[in-house]
Amino acid sequence: MAALLDTEAPVPLAGIGNCPLRHGSPDVMRTVGRPGVPVHAAAEDRFTPAALGDDAATP
Repeated sequence: MAALLDTEAPVPLAGIGNCPLRHGSPDVMRTVGRPGVPVHAAAEDRFTPAALGDDAATP
């Protein structure tokens, strides 16, 4: 049975805590972003894994 995924609703990601080297955010961005779900992330700075990944868009 195929899982249903709403590709119209964006996924917000926000860093909680003071550990800038979290690696869960890039995994979430990649997993939900590949099928076309828009992902909006707030990173602590531009050198965190979420901001440096190939899946991250910079303004």
